[in-house]
Amino acid sequence: KGGAALKQLQFYVGADAFRAGVRAYFKKYAWQNTTREDFISAIADAASLDLSGWTRSWLQSAGPNAVHAEYACSKGRIHGFKLVQEPSVSGMLSPHRTRVALFNRDSLGKLRFVQSQDVSYSGAVTRVESLEGAACPDFVYPNYGDYDYAVFSLDPASLEVSKKSLTSIPDELSRLMVWDTLKMMVRDSKLSLNDYFDIALPGIATESSDSVLAILLGNQSALRDGYLSYLTPER
Repeated sequence: KGGAALKQLQFYVGADAFRAGVRAYFKKYAWQNTTREDFISAIADAASLDLSGWTRSWLQSAGPNAVHAEYACSKGRIHGFKLVQEPSVSGMLSPHRTRVALFNRDSLGKLRFVQSQDVSYSGAVTRVESLEGAACPDFVYPNYGDYDYAVFSLDPASLEVSKKSLTSIPDELSRLMVWDTLKMMVRDSKLSLNDYFDIALPGIATESSDSVLAILLGNQSALRDGYLSYLTPER
């Protein structure tokens, strides 16, 4: 979580402010012992932000938030888009910044990146007005680039598209993240194990990246664990 929190903090305040804060922190405290408050204060000063709420929800509470996108389309256009956040086990709704990506399928059924939108959110429901009016997507991923830290799940339409187009997502990082999202949806009873394997088996059969396959089928393989530990012999 430490590395993920730092990456999210950099995205939350902006890369320039984060660099300036880190530079000031090292200059002020060179050859000294410091505390977490010293580091956060340096970032907050550089960004001209009050990070007390961010610190409380990210560094002084337990468990991640659960996040998913909800949207509707009419006449080929998005007319409503929102991010929905569920409280952590500490009851926290945390301040986040993420990058939402929209994909469409081409004539061959392969997913192609269309656009992304950076979104800051902190409440239970955040309306994303900047995506309203955009062409209705075939697939949405609410944490493109892995800048945010939460337990994400796919909306019903994107989940359905993943059954046929998972391995056509253009970049390896995004594919790995969607694979991990599907695994977490199984864990959280948002996707049945049988449905997971209906997506996973064709997926590993058509995956072209050796590095992706090495992770999917390696020592921490959710596919193998699900197959050997949770499926009955009949299933």
